[in-house]
Amino acid sequence: MKVLEIIDNFLSGNLVHIYGDAKCGKTHLAVYHAVVEAYKRSEIESDKECKLRFIIIDCDGGTSVSRLLEIARANGVNADELYKRLEVFKPNSFNEAYKLVTSDLPQWLKVNQYEAKAICLDGLMLLYRREWVDVPRKQILEIARQLKPRLNAILTSLLYTARQYDAVATVTNIKKSFLGFDNVSRETRLDFYGGLDFAYIPYATLRVDRLEDNKFIASLVMHRFKRAGETAIYTITREGVKDATL
Repeated sequence: MKVLEIIDNFLSGNLVHIYGDAKCGKTHLAVYHAVVEAYKRSEIESDKECKLRFIIIDCDGGTSVSRLLEIARANGVNADELYKRLEVFKPNSFNEAYKLVTSDLPQWLKVNQYEAKAICLDGLMLLYRREWVDVPRKQILEIARQLKPRLNAILTSLLYTARQYDAVATVTNIKKSFLGFDNVSRETRLDFYGGLDFAYIPYATLRVDRLEDNKFIASLVMHRFKRAGETAIYTITREGVKDATL
């Protein structure tokens, strides 16, 4: 599938950043297909004690386990075996997500002697942006000083855990609708939330946009190992994401 080939089919031990508008397939790519790809390259048959774990951190309630298993079956994965090893965490606040990713999750893996093969963080920026609601202008800088280091810690911890277990790691993000009034601002500002942390910590950044007739385009915005600019057209079917043409 070309859209996955653009990001090297999710490099193990690395972090992929996928962003875009709502209902453009971010969760399908960054969660469902990431888990399926990670499962396919895992040695499930030798995992007699069921220690491998495929982890979803669902921050916005947008992940469906039944949909994941449907896509898994359609792509040749034993859904029952996957379900045994699937863990879904649902933090209710940005600080809960911060504690989970930076502390609780690594400790949980270590204590239980689990081996993470996929860690998919979906909807984090919804919780992040909620922290800014109704903040008085004079307190914005103070809040930023608290939140930005924690956002950095979440992404670096996610990458560290992925490297520790040679796991697939993904994070989704939201595309900004306003980049400024002048052309210079629009051309130079990042069009996703979270700033430079999302630009430099992941090895690849993929933007997804809606076209027409249930078709979407994925564009490689940044990549650590190759030139950006590749695109792929895709659609979303019962089997998951599929290549498409205009």
